[in-house]
Amino acid sequence: MKTAMCPRWCEFDHPAWDDEPDGHDGLCFGGVGTGSASGDPLSVYTDDPQSLTPDQAREFACNLYRAAAWVEDQRDD
Repeated sequence: MKTAMCPRWCEFDHPAWDDEPDGHDGLCFGGVGTGSASGDPLSVYTDDPQSLTPDQAREFACNLYRAAAWVEDQRDD
């Protein structure tokens, strides 16, 4: 459920009782997520990748870049 406190990009399904959520999830790019928590500015976070093959590492790097670009685009909203 979206709340009045949610930015337009929020993808988190907040419970009905949580009318003042302290975090919002944005888009996810593979193992790279975007969002905000506890009033912190929009940011990029990652699942902790263990060992990656070269192809997986390239894909992960592309996802990091895409997530960072998306965050920059959303910060003005």
